[in-house]
Amino acid sequence: MQDVCAIIESTGAIPYTAQAAQRQADLAIEALNPLPDSASKEALYGLAEFSVSRSY
Repeated sequence: MQDVCAIIESTGAIPYTAQAAQRQADLAIEALNPLPDSASKEALYGLAEFSVSRSY
């Protein structure tokens, strides 16, 4: 398993994927901007933020 982790880390796939996820979350948040404020909008905003901030 350590060999597999080392290979994945050596490719730069983890930072690349994290950056791609952040870009998608930013796009999702931007898409929410025109919507009126509501509990649903806040929930979707929170989901976008959570999806890129979690570390597990």
